[in-house]
Amino acid sequence: MSFLDLDIRPGQGVGIFELGASLWTVLDLLREDRTRYPHVDVKFDTTQPAISPILLHLRPHIDLLFSPRAQRLHTISIRRLRHLPNSSSPANLTLRYSPHGRSESPVNRADSPGGGGSHESLILSSPTTVLRKSGVNKIFGPTYQGDTLSFPGIWFSFDEDGGSPLPYSHLHHPSSPPLGAMSTTPPSGKGSVDRNAEVKRVAVCQRVKDAYDALGEVLECPSMEGEVRTVIAEPRKGVALYFHSISQDPPPSVHIRIGHTTSEDLICDLGSPLRVFYKEDDRMTIHSGKGLQEPDEAYFYNYFQYGMDVLLSGTSHKVRKIILHSNLPGSFLFQRYKRCPWEIHVNGSDPDRGMSYFPQRCRKKQWQNNYVSAPNIARLGSRIDTVGPLLQTSSHQEPPSMVLDRAADVPNGPTLPSGLTKLLGFDGVVMEVTDLGDILSVMLF
Repeated sequence: MSFLDLDIRPGQGVGIFELGASLWTVLDLLREDRTRYPHVDVKFDTTQPAISPILLHLRPHIDLLFSPRAQRLHTISIRRLRHLPNSSSPANLTLRYSPHGRSESPVNRADSPGGGGSHESLILSSPTTVLRKSGVNKIFGPTYQGDTLSFPGIWFSFDEDGGSPLPYSHLHHPSSPPLGAMSTTPPSGKGSVDRNAEVKRVAVCQRVKDAYDALGEVLECPSMEGEVRTVIAEPRKGVALYFHSISQDPPPSVHIRIGHTTSEDLICDLGSPLRVFYKEDDRMTIHSGKGLQEPDEAYFYNYFQYGMDVLLSGTSHKVRKIILHSNLPGSFLFQRYKRCPWEIHVNGSDPDRGMSYFPQRCRKKQWQNNYVSAPNIARLGSRIDTVGPLLQTSSHQEPPSMVLDRAADVPNGPTLPSGLTKLLGFDGVVMEVTDLGDILSVMLF
């Protein structure tokens, strides 16, 4: 493994990792830096992949915990600061801290943590520098007594594995056994630790006033600026995208109307798509019952960064269909798209009315991914047995369904627990559903 030199930013991030960044963005960063991070394990709850926290373990030092619904970086944990497991050789890891913000050119200090000028970055831990409780107190000042040293946005543990805020116990890769059970909150016992005790783990999280919640959502922060916060969808009409904005209230929005919005409108409002894909797969036309049709040369705008595909007519260049992707771990298209935080509004909601119908809680800054139940609204994370009754026009009729084998298109593709999914049809909506009932994607037409 290559040498890691990481700057610690309490409440903000570590190295290239920013709290609040999406899972899609972080995995893309890791792909671009495979030399430094060659081994990445993705762990999640296989019984509830749609609402499971996701843990990225960057062997051997870094754990990245992502929130269950928005899939945003919640907590960064760094362990094995000095030695690798089953090895006496020092770890190739250096941790730095700048008391006055991120340092562009960290100064390699030779003295122990806590000394030196105020504008230089301090080495907290390195192969030749041991981080101890006394050094933490000297840099960060006083804190409450306990088994850990907790400060706003950062805490230090003297146990290699215990006292972790990361809920490992139920997160695992489908092909590996679960990890050992650990606490979901930093311990706050009244015991004391020797001032020369060595720090074994450092965790960075957001600065919060309330109690730390390892399974909670991430508060709105600068790393989310300009990214999608909520997508309101209505069958046969379209979608409204609402974006994170630190400065604007109400937040900016974009409306896409089926049969009205054009390709030029999309580029003007959302920018150029990351890919344009011309539709060549006509296997579904055999089920249309309309016989052979003249080719329309339809094409997709793939907005992977919004978790969305838009199908446009090749003649009128207007929107025909919209596909919203849930980015479920363990699914065939996992990480192809960023998670789209969709909500389906039925029986009266109208995207054309914009903020007039948008929930009041979404207009205020204190709204932080507060997923509350509401009638006639189906949200990401709901299973088909909950969503289906909202969309069915008749309670006595089962929705038509088909079996889809995505692995058939890629014979040598990834091995998944099940490559088969179901397509369920409703009025103006088709949903791709797993055997657990989780909704992989929503297609509006």
